[in-house]
Amino acid sequence: MLHAVILAGGGGTRLWPLSTAARPKQYLPLTGQKSILEMTVERASSFVPLDRIWIVTTQEQMPLVEALGTGVPSENILREPMGRNTAPCIGLASVRLRERDQDATMLVLPADHLIRDVDAFQSCVNTAVEHTEAEGGLVTFGITPSRPETGYGYIHAAAEPGPSGAYTVVAFKEKPDAATALQFVKSGDYFWNSGMFVWKAATILDMFASCLPTHHSILSTIGAVGDGDARFAELYGSMEAISIDYGILEHADNVAMVRGDFDWSDVGGFEELQRISEKDEEGNHVEGHVLLEGVTDSYVKSSDPRPVAVIGLEGVTVVVNEDGILISRTTESQKAKLASQWSNENAGKK
Repeated sequence: MLHAVILAGGGGTRLWPLSTAARPKQYLPLTGQKSILEMTVERASSFVPLDRIWIVTTQEQMPLVEALGTGVPSENILREPMGRNTAPCIGLASVRLRERDQDATMLVLPADHLIRDVDAFQSCVNTAVEHTEAEGGLVTFGITPSRPETGYGYIHAAAEPGPSGAYTVVAFKEKPDAATALQFVKSGDYFWNSGMFVWKAATILDMFASCLPTHHSILSTIGAVGDGDARFAELYGSMEAISIDYGILEHADNVAMVRGDFDWSDVGGFEELQRISEKDEEGNHVEGHVLLEGVTDSYVKSSDPRPVAVIGLEGVTVVVNEDGILISRTTESQKAKLASQWSNENAGKK
């Protein structure tokens, strides 16, 4: 049976001060009234029942998940004792799923993605599941690029799909420079790496055994202990922090890609948030007690009761709230993660 596994333990540091360690971006209503995590659960629940939806998060973020009241059963909310990147948390989910369903198929979804065309997305999931049932192996989703984006990794796929409708993955590519990104988009054979996957739980555990044998050994031991066991945190923390891409997918020879032609965003920074948010005639997204004069193509948000005035600027991000103030060229706003780190290191200082 198909299970949806939602990875919800990220920090969202590139959206500081909207997103903080105490309340990361997946728990925020960034594009409407509901949080991104709630929207992800709703999207999954349109074709997977709630009792087969799982959320993996960190110990610190457990109260935030529980407070949302998503309807996901409490026993399906898996706790990481600490964040260890995507390979360990996907491994943990795989072990727990197999305890309940030996033949489980996993749809792995980051909690912080925005997909508005649910029907198109579901169609792609169906293709991925059918490929997995027929061919086995690992399936990733590649998003048809709409621009030469340098903030995403890329997937180089075969020119034509196979019988299942999935494409053989030729190679994974790191985040490119602007010139390389333009070449990728022009070629038509490169797609944004979405970080969404479909595979059998048994298959990904076999790949752990092949590519990350130490992780596999630890996960096998974890399978015999409960989350409340004193050894769980020690075992989990002993796994190297590594992504599923670096640890497994880039070394595997059985990876296919389903092409995603739906509208997709990872809401990875203010440049992307400004792109997907509602804007006025001047291209500005504005929230709060704010005055704009001669401002274009900007993202301005304030929850401070004091008035905020922005004058004579183009392409800027201004965020004012109780956690901090960010003023940046929107094209440089990825560096907000540096401000997040600085803020955490200097918490309590003046």
